[in-house]
Amino acid sequence: SPHPRFDYLPGLRDIRQEATGEFDLVVTVDASDQQRLGSVFAPARFEHLPMVVFDHHITNTFFGTVNVVDSSLASTSELVLRLIKQMSIPILPEIASALLTGIITDTLAFRTSNTTPDTLASAMELMRHGAPLMDITRNALVLRSRESIRLQGGGIIATQIENRVAYAAITRKLRKELGVR
Repeated sequence: SPHPRFDYLPGLRDIRQEATGEFDLVVTVDASDQQRLGSVFAPARFEHLPMVVFDHHITNTFFGTVNVVDSSLASTSELVLRLIKQMSIPILPEIASALLTGIITDTLAFRTSNTTPDTLASAMELMRHGAPLMDITRNALVLRSRESIRLQGGGIIATQIENRVAYAAITRKLRKELGVR
């Protein structure tokens, strides 16, 4: 289920982990291969249906019937924004906030190497449509639960370095000591 840090997004709690009802189309967003769809995708039930894939990952396996993949983009939100504009759908503040959340999380607040001037232009456009950049960045990337901070601290303490590679194992024992589920 969606992380509570994203509760500011309208409709978030409507997301379900199980597909119920009858469908004639499957649409995936930001998944590079069928395995990334998780348990909500039941192949026996949905494999015969046409599938539209929206994604930006260079590793995309083009597993859909129709694949709308642009690996030059920093986020799938930029792709969805293009589609919304082509369809002349009004960009309401709620839509702008959801899309800007996707850009912020995929780029770690514009810090990844695939962030382009076009990414920044998309973010600027979404802000002009009412997406609050500072609130989104704070909620999506900055705020952490006590549990998350403890887990990160445990990971830092457990970090080992071998041949210029840093790694950490967070064992069940350590999680229990930290009081982290």
